[in-house]
Amino acid sequence: MMAAAPGETAPVRAALPVPPELRDTVRASFDRYIAVQEALADDDAATARAAAGAARAALEDAATGPLSGAPLATWQELRDEMAASLEVIRDTEDIEAMRVAFAATSRSLEQAVREFGIAPGDPVFVAHCPMAFDFAGEDWLQRDEEIANPYFGASMLRCGTVEEELTGSPQASQAAPTAAGHIH
Repeated sequence: MMAAAPGETAPVRAALPVPPELRDTVRASFDRYIAVQEALADDDAATARAAAGAARAALEDAATGPLSGAPLATWQELRDEMAASLEVIRDTEDIEAMRVAFAATSRSLEQAVREFGIAPGDPVFVAHCPMAFDFAGEDWLQRDEEIANPYFGASMLRCGTVEEELTGSPQASQAAPTAAGHIH
């Protein structure tokens, strides 16, 4: 099971039995991901590389609690997908290549939040830029409703809309109001 392809929504699954340790791990992954997202939105390749390296390293020792069977396999696959895309960001100096890899990280982390939930903390918003990647469109996660587009940075920082807010429980989400709509 892989993360949804660009422009597709991850399949809805029944809520998995999730140990709190894994929700804590998903929260920590999100918090580290945000550092990469914000750096790309700021066109700061050096900070994005460092943040991706820290996020990648943290995945190595991520706690899952008493997780086994299909849920463990699902987490391991998503973790490996995130790790691979974070390695690309960490290992390149090309900010456009970083942005492509960040899209893969975003899809995997969004699916992890949907599958396993997330420990309490900052909100998790799904944002979407319809112009990303030659108008294929792409989602990313962010912690507030003000768009900070990691795919275009300063050239179109506010391009996009908030599509929904993901809550702490697996599969629980709600539509989030978008005050500004699609702005460039």
